Amino acid sequence: METWWVDNLLPLGGMADRICGGMAQVRNAERTTAAEILDRSLRRGRLGHAYLLSGDELHTLEDFSKGFIRALYCERRKEMAADSGAGTAALDGCGECPQCRKVVSGNHPDVHYLRPESKLRQIRMEPTQEFIRRLQTTAYEGRYKLGWISSIDRMNTQAANAFLKTLEEPPPKTVFILLTTEIERVLDTIISRCLRLHFAGNGELVFPTVARGIVGSLVKRALAVPKLGVLEKYRLLDAVVAGLSELRGEIEEAMLLRSPLSSGDKDLDTGLRDKYEVELSSSIESEYRLQRSRVILAIQWFLRDLWLVRSGIIGSTPAFPEHQASVESLAQRISVDQALANLANFEELQRILHTNVQESLAIEVSFLKLHL
Repeated sequence: METWWVDNLLPLGGMADRICGGMAQVRNAERTTAAEILDRSLRRGRLGHAYLLSGDELHTLEDFSKGFIRALYCERRKEMAADSGAGTAALDGCGECPQCRKVVSGNHPDVHYLRPESKLRQIRMEPTQEFIRRLQTTAYEGRYKLGWISSIDRMNTQAANAFLKTLEEPPPKTVFILLTTEIERVLDTIISRCLRLHFAGNGELVFPTVARGIVGSLVKRALAVPKLGVLEKYRLLDAVVAGLSELRGEIEEAMLLRSPLSSGDKDLDTGLRDKYEVELSSSIESEYRLQRSRVILAIQWFLRDLWLVRSGIIGSTPAFPEHQASVESLAQRISVDQALANLANFEELQRILHTNVQESLAIEVSFLKLHL
Protein backbone atom coordinates (compact mmCIF):
# COMPACT_ATOMS: atom_id res chain seq x y z
CA MET A 1 0.00 0.00 0.00
CA GLU A 2 1.06 3.57 -0.58
CA THR A 3 1.98 6.04 2.13
CA TRP A 4 1.00 9.66 1.65
CA TRP A 5 2.49 12.42 3.75
CA VAL A 6 -0.09 15.12 4.37
CA ASP A 7 -0.98 18.16 6.43
CA ASN A 8 1.12 21.32 6.44
CA LEU A 9 2.59 20.10 3.13
CA LEU A 10 5.48 18.37 4.82
CA PRO A 11 8.70 18.34 2.75
CA LEU A 12 10.32 14.93 2.94
CA GLY A 13 13.66 14.71 4.70
CA GLY A 14 15.18 16.32 7.78
CA MET A 15 14.09 15.53 11.35
CA ALA A 16 10.73 14.11 10.27
CA ASP A 17 12.37 11.37 8.23
CA ARG A 18 14.78 10.48 11.02
CA ILE A 19 12.01 10.27 13.61
CA CYS A 20 9.84 8.22 11.25
CA GLY A 21 12.70 6.20 9.77
CA GLY A 22 11.03 2.85 10.51
CA MET A 23 7.85 3.64 8.61
CA ALA A 24 6.76 2.26 5.27
CA GLN A 25 8.53 3.68 2.24
CA VAL A 26 7.03 6.86 0.80
CA ARG A 27 6.13 6.04 -2.79
CA ASN A 28 4.48 9.29 -3.72
CA ALA A 29 6.22 12.49 -2.65
CA GLU A 30 3.61 14.76 -4.19
CA ARG A 31 2.52 17.40 -1.69
CA THR A 32 -1.08 16.33 -1.47
CA THR A 33 -3.43 16.83 1.45
CA ALA A 34 -5.50 14.02 2.90
CA ALA A 35 -8.69 15.92 2.13
CA GLU A 36 -7.78 16.11 -1.56
CA ILE A 37 -6.92 12.41 -1.72
CA LEU A 38 -10.19 11.31 -0.13
CA ASP A 39 -12.26 13.92 -1.94
CA ARG A 40 -10.93 12.62 -5.25
CA SER A 41 -11.73 9.04 -4.22
CA LEU A 42 -15.30 10.02 -3.31
CA ARG A 43 -15.82 11.84 -6.60
CA ARG A 44 -14.60 8.86 -8.59
CA GLY A 45 -16.39 6.31 -6.43
CA ARG A 46 -13.12 4.46 -5.91
CA LEU A 47 -12.66 4.19 -2.17
CA GLY A 48 -10.04 1.95 -0.66
CA HIS A 49 -11.23 -0.65 1.82
CA ALA A 50 -9.00 0.60 4.66
CA TYR A 51 -7.35 3.89 5.56
CA LEU A 52 -4.78 4.24 8.35
CA LEU A 53 -4.49 7.81 9.64
CA SER A 54 -1.34 8.40 11.68
CA GLY A 55 -0.07 11.53 13.36
CA ASP A 56 0.79 13.25 16.61
CA GLU A 57 -2.63 14.54 17.69
CA LEU A 58 -5.40 12.01 18.21
CA HIS A 59 -8.13 14.65 18.32
CA THR A 60 -6.94 15.99 14.94
CA LEU A 61 -7.20 12.50 13.45
CA GLU A 62 -10.64 11.97 15.01
CA ASP A 63 -12.01 15.31 13.78
CA PHE A 64 -10.71 14.75 10.27
CA SER A 65 -11.98 11.16 10.07
CA LYS A 66 -15.46 12.13 11.26
CA GLY A 67 -15.58 14.83 8.58
CA PHE A 68 -14.82 12.12 6.04
CA ILE A 69 -17.60 9.93 7.46
CA ARG A 70 -20.10 12.77 7.09
CA ALA A 71 -18.92 13.32 3.52
CA LEU A 72 -19.29 9.61 2.76
CA TYR A 73 -22.96 9.51 3.80
CA CYS A 74 -24.09 13.07 3.07
CA GLU A 75 -27.16 13.24 0.82
CA ARG A 76 -25.96 16.55 -0.64
CA ARG A 77 -22.38 15.45 -1.26
CA LYS A 78 -22.60 15.51 -5.07
CA GLU A 79 -24.29 18.89 -5.03
CA MET A 80 -21.65 20.32 -2.71
CA ALA A 81 -18.83 18.83 -4.80
CA ALA A 82 -20.26 20.38 -7.97
CA ASP A 83 -20.46 23.78 -6.29
CA SER A 84 -16.91 23.65 -4.93
CA GLY A 85 -15.27 22.30 -8.09
CA ALA A 86 -12.47 19.78 -8.44
CA GLY A 87 -9.49 19.90 -6.15
CA THR A 88 -11.29 21.21 -3.12
CA ALA A 89 -9.38 20.77 0.14
CA ALA A 90 -12.59 20.58 2.18
CA LEU A 91 -13.97 17.23 3.19
CA ASP A 92 -17.22 17.22 5.10
CA GLY A 93 -20.94 16.76 4.80
CA CYS A 94 -23.59 19.43 4.79
CA GLY A 95 -24.35 18.76 8.45
CA GLU A 96 -28.07 19.25 7.85
CA CYS A 97 -29.40 16.25 5.94
CA PRO A 98 -30.75 13.23 7.90
CA GLN A 99 -27.66 11.16 7.12
CA CYS A 100 -25.28 13.84 8.44
CA ARG A 101 -27.35 14.35 11.57
CA LYS A 102 -27.25 10.62 12.32
CA VAL A 103 -23.47 10.54 11.89
CA VAL A 104 -23.01 13.59 14.14
CA SER A 105 -25.27 12.12 16.84
CA GLY A 106 -23.46 8.79 16.71
CA ASN A 107 -26.65 6.97 15.75
CA HIS A 108 -26.01 6.04 12.13
CA PRO A 109 -26.80 2.31 11.86
CA ASP A 110 -24.06 1.69 9.27
CA VAL A 111 -21.24 3.38 11.21
CA HIS A 112 -19.59 1.28 13.91
CA TYR A 113 -17.04 2.57 16.42
CA LEU A 114 -14.36 0.85 18.48
CA ARG A 115 -12.23 2.55 21.16
CA PRO A 116 -9.83 1.50 23.93
CA GLU A 117 -11.52 0.68 27.22
CA SER A 118 -10.86 -0.79 30.66
CA LYS A 119 -8.22 0.37 33.11
CA LEU A 120 -5.46 -0.58 30.67
CA ARG A 121 -7.08 1.50 27.89
CA GLN A 122 -6.88 -1.51 25.59
CA ILE A 123 -9.02 -2.74 22.72
CA ARG A 124 -9.78 -6.27 23.84
CA MET A 125 -11.01 -9.40 22.08
CA GLU A 126 -14.67 -9.37 23.13
CA PRO A 127 -15.56 -5.84 21.89
CA THR A 128 -13.48 -6.47 18.75
CA GLN A 129 -15.49 -9.59 17.95
CA GLU A 130 -18.74 -7.67 18.48
CA PHE A 131 -17.42 -4.88 16.22
CA ILE A 132 -16.59 -7.42 13.49
CA ARG A 133 -19.99 -9.12 13.88
CA ARG A 134 -21.83 -5.82 13.33
CA LEU A 135 -19.85 -5.17 10.17
CA GLN A 136 -20.86 -8.55 8.73
CA THR A 137 -24.49 -7.42 8.50
CA THR A 138 -26.09 -5.76 5.48
CA ALA A 139 -26.01 -1.95 5.32
CA TYR A 140 -29.26 -0.40 6.53
CA GLU A 141 -29.27 3.04 4.93
CA GLY A 142 -25.99 3.92 3.25
CA ARG A 143 -24.15 2.41 0.36
CA TYR A 144 -21.29 1.60 2.71
CA LYS A 145 -20.73 0.15 6.15
CA LEU A 146 -17.96 1.92 8.01
CA GLY A 147 -15.74 0.57 10.78
CA TRP A 148 -13.91 3.27 12.76
CA ILE A 149 -11.17 2.34 15.24
CA SER A 150 -9.50 4.98 17.40
CA SER A 151 -6.01 4.20 18.77
CA ILE A 152 -5.63 0.89 17.00
CA ASP A 153 -2.16 0.76 18.56
CA ARG A 154 -3.99 -0.06 21.81
CA MET A 155 -5.48 -3.27 20.32
CA ASN A 156 -4.07 -6.28 22.15
CA THR A 157 -2.46 -9.12 20.21
CA GLN A 158 -5.44 -11.48 20.30
CA ALA A 159 -7.85 -8.78 19.12
CA ALA A 160 -5.43 -7.54 16.46
CA ASN A 161 -5.08 -11.01 14.95
CA ALA A 162 -8.86 -11.42 14.89
CA PHE A 163 -9.31 -8.04 13.22
CA LEU A 164 -6.54 -8.81 10.72
CA LYS A 165 -8.59 -11.69 9.31
CA THR A 166 -11.48 -9.29 8.63
CA LEU A 167 -9.11 -6.73 7.13
CA GLU A 168 -7.71 -9.39 4.79
CA GLU A 169 -11.20 -10.41 3.62
CA PRO A 170 -13.43 -7.40 4.32
CA PRO A 171 -17.21 -7.64 3.97
CA PRO A 172 -18.61 -6.13 0.74
CA LYS A 173 -19.03 -2.33 0.67
CA THR A 174 -17.12 -1.87 3.92
CA VAL A 175 -14.62 0.89 4.62
CA PHE A 176 -12.29 0.94 7.63
CA ILE A 177 -10.86 4.10 9.19
CA LEU A 178 -8.05 3.32 11.62
CA LEU A 179 -6.37 5.99 13.76
CA THR A 180 -3.02 5.86 15.54
CA THR A 181 -0.53 8.19 17.19
CA GLU A 182 1.95 5.34 17.74
CA ILE A 183 2.42 3.68 14.37
CA GLU A 184 5.33 1.59 15.64
CA ARG A 185 2.93 -0.32 17.91
CA VAL A 186 0.61 -1.35 15.07
CA LEU A 187 1.10 -4.78 13.47
CA ASP A 188 3.01 -4.55 10.19
CA THR A 189 0.45 -6.89 8.64
CA ILE A 190 -2.30 -4.37 9.44
CA ILE A 191 -0.28 -1.41 8.14
CA SER A 192 0.47 -3.21 4.88
CA ARG A 193 -3.25 -3.68 4.13
CA CYS A 194 -4.15 0.00 4.49
CA LEU A 195 -3.69 3.19 2.53
CA ARG A 196 -1.78 5.27 5.04
CA LEU A 197 -2.28 9.00 5.40
CA HIS A 198 0.36 10.48 7.69
CA PHE A 199 -0.38 13.80 9.34
CA ALA A 200 3.08 15.16 10.05
CA GLY A 201 4.16 18.52 11.38
CA ASN A 202 6.90 20.68 9.90
CA GLY A 203 9.69 18.35 10.95
CA GLU A 204 10.74 20.42 13.97
CA LEU A 205 11.00 19.11 17.50
CA VAL A 206 8.08 20.59 19.40
CA PHE A 207 7.58 19.79 23.07
CA PRO A 208 4.58 20.69 25.24
CA THR A 209 5.07 23.74 27.46
CA VAL A 210 4.89 21.55 30.56
CA ALA A 211 7.65 19.33 29.14
CA ARG A 212 9.97 22.26 28.53
CA GLY A 213 9.20 23.50 32.03
CA ILE A 214 10.13 20.14 33.53
CA VAL A 215 13.40 19.99 31.59
CA GLY A 216 14.18 23.56 32.68
CA SER A 217 13.49 22.60 36.30
CA LEU A 218 15.70 19.54 35.96
CA VAL A 219 18.59 21.66 34.67
CA LYS A 220 18.12 24.38 37.29
CA ARG A 221 17.92 22.00 40.25
CA ALA A 222 20.83 19.88 39.06
CA LEU A 223 23.10 22.90 38.67
CA ALA A 224 22.11 24.26 42.09
CA VAL A 225 23.80 21.39 43.93
CA PRO A 226 27.17 19.65 43.49
CA LYS A 227 25.33 16.35 43.02
CA LEU A 228 21.66 15.52 42.57
CA GLY A 229 20.92 13.62 45.77
CA VAL A 230 17.80 11.74 46.84
CA LEU A 231 16.11 14.81 48.35
CA GLU A 232 16.71 16.88 45.20
CA LYS A 233 15.40 14.02 43.06
CA TYR A 234 12.18 13.92 45.07
CA ARG A 235 11.79 17.67 44.70
CA LEU A 236 12.15 17.26 40.97
CA LEU A 237 9.67 14.39 41.06
CA ASP A 238 7.12 16.64 42.78
CA ALA A 239 7.47 19.14 39.93
CA VAL A 240 6.95 16.39 37.35
CA VAL A 241 3.84 15.02 39.08
CA ALA A 242 2.40 18.53 39.44
CA GLY A 243 3.09 19.25 35.78
CA LEU A 244 1.37 16.06 34.66
CA SER A 245 -1.63 16.82 36.89
CA GLU A 246 -1.92 20.25 35.29
CA LEU A 247 -1.61 18.66 31.86
CA ARG A 248 -4.47 16.22 32.59
CA GLY A 249 -6.68 19.08 33.75
CA GLU A 250 -6.07 21.00 30.53
CA ILE A 251 -6.88 17.91 28.46
CA GLU A 252 -10.09 17.25 30.39
CA GLU A 253 -11.24 20.84 29.83
CA ALA A 254 -10.41 20.79 26.11
CA MET A 255 -12.02 17.40 25.50
CA LEU A 256 -15.21 18.36 27.32
CA LEU A 257 -15.59 21.41 25.10
CA ARG A 258 -15.39 19.16 22.04
CA SER A 259 -17.86 16.60 23.42
CA PRO A 260 -21.61 16.67 22.67
CA LEU A 261 -22.00 16.75 26.47
CA SER A 262 -20.81 20.36 26.45
CA SER A 263 -24.12 21.45 24.91
CA GLY A 264 -25.84 20.98 28.26
CA ASP A 265 -28.83 19.37 26.54
CA LYS A 266 -31.02 18.16 29.42
CA ASP A 267 -33.26 16.20 27.05
CA LEU A 268 -30.41 13.98 25.85
CA ASP A 269 -31.35 10.30 25.91
CA THR A 270 -29.86 8.51 28.94
CA GLY A 271 -28.31 5.78 26.82
CA LEU A 272 -26.77 8.31 24.48
CA ARG A 273 -25.48 10.39 27.41
CA ASP A 274 -23.82 7.29 28.88
CA LYS A 275 -22.23 6.57 25.51
CA TYR A 276 -20.85 10.10 25.23
CA GLU A 277 -19.48 9.92 28.77
CA VAL A 278 -17.64 6.69 27.98
CA GLU A 279 -16.25 8.20 24.78
CA LEU A 280 -15.18 11.34 26.64
CA SER A 281 -13.40 9.34 29.33
CA SER A 282 -11.65 7.25 26.67
CA SER A 283 -10.59 10.32 24.67
CA ILE A 284 -9.21 12.04 27.77
CA GLU A 285 -7.20 8.99 28.78
CA SER A 286 -5.84 8.41 25.27
CA GLU A 287 -4.83 12.05 24.83
CA TYR A 288 -3.28 12.20 28.30
CA ARG A 289 -1.20 9.08 27.65
CA LEU A 290 0.00 10.61 24.38
CA GLN A 291 0.93 13.93 25.99
CA ARG A 292 2.56 12.17 28.95
CA SER A 293 4.76 10.19 26.58
CA ARG A 294 5.86 13.50 25.03
CA VAL A 295 6.86 14.80 28.43
CA ILE A 296 9.01 11.71 28.98
CA LEU A 297 10.31 12.02 25.42
CA ALA A 298 11.43 15.60 26.12
CA ILE A 299 13.46 14.34 29.09
CA GLN A 300 14.92 11.63 26.86
CA TRP A 301 16.01 14.24 24.33
CA PHE A 302 17.63 16.27 27.11
CA LEU A 303 19.47 13.17 28.28
CA ARG A 304 20.47 12.51 24.68
CA ASP A 305 22.04 16.01 24.57
CA LEU A 306 23.90 15.15 27.78
CA TRP A 307 25.18 11.87 26.35
CA LEU A 308 26.35 13.52 23.12
CA VAL A 309 28.38 16.11 25.02
CA ARG A 310 29.82 13.53 27.43
CA SER A 311 30.78 11.26 24.52
CA GLY A 312 32.45 14.11 22.67
CA ILE A 313 30.20 13.72 19.63
CA ILE A 314 30.05 16.94 17.65
CA GLY A 315 27.91 18.07 14.73
CA SER A 316 24.53 17.06 16.16
CA THR A 317 21.91 19.72 16.74
CA PRO A 318 20.89 19.87 20.42
CA ALA A 319 17.24 19.38 21.24
CA PHE A 320 17.46 22.11 23.88
CA PRO A 321 20.00 24.68 22.63
CA GLU A 322 18.88 27.11 25.34
CA HIS A 323 20.35 24.74 27.93
CA GLN A 324 23.50 23.79 26.04
CA ALA A 325 25.92 25.57 28.38
CA SER A 326 24.29 23.88 31.37
CA VAL A 327 24.39 20.51 29.60
CA GLU A 328 28.12 20.88 29.02
CA SER A 329 28.62 21.59 32.72
CA LEU A 330 26.42 18.70 33.88
CA ALA A 331 28.09 16.28 31.46
CA GLN A 332 31.38 16.60 33.36
CA ARG A 333 29.76 15.11 36.49
CA ILE A 334 28.91 11.72 35.01
CA SER A 335 30.58 9.01 32.97
CA VAL A 336 29.66 7.92 29.46
CA ASP A 337 28.21 4.70 30.94
CA GLN A 338 26.03 6.71 33.32
CA ALA A 339 24.83 8.89 30.44
CA LEU A 340 23.86 5.75 28.52
CA ALA A 341 22.18 4.32 31.62
CA ASN A 342 20.04 7.47 31.83
CA LEU A 343 18.81 6.92 28.28
CA ALA A 344 18.07 3.23 28.92
CA ASN A 345 16.29 4.13 32.15
CA PHE A 346 13.81 6.48 30.50
CA GLU A 347 13.37 4.22 27.49
CA GLU A 348 12.25 1.55 29.96
CA LEU A 349 9.93 4.08 31.62
CA GLN A 350 8.24 4.74 28.28
CA ARG A 351 7.74 1.01 27.81
CA ILE A 352 6.25 0.22 31.21
CA LEU A 353 3.91 3.22 31.13
CA HIS A 354 2.07 1.33 28.38
CA THR A 355 1.24 -1.38 30.91
CA ASN A 356 -1.00 -1.42 33.97
CA VAL A 357 1.67 0.15 36.17
CA GLN A 358 1.06 2.85 38.76
CA GLU A 359 2.20 6.02 37.03
CA SER A 360 3.63 7.85 40.05
CA LEU A 361 5.59 4.79 41.22
CA ALA A 362 7.09 4.15 37.77
CA ILE A 363 8.19 7.76 37.40
CA GLU A 364 9.57 7.82 40.96
CA VAL A 365 11.74 4.76 40.32
CA SER A 366 13.11 6.26 37.10
CA PHE A 367 14.02 9.59 38.71
CA LEU A 368 15.71 7.90 41.64
CA LYS A 369 17.94 6.10 39.12
CA LEU A 370 18.86 9.34 37.35
CA HIS A 371 22.56 10.24 37.19
CA LEU A 372 23.25 14.00 37.30
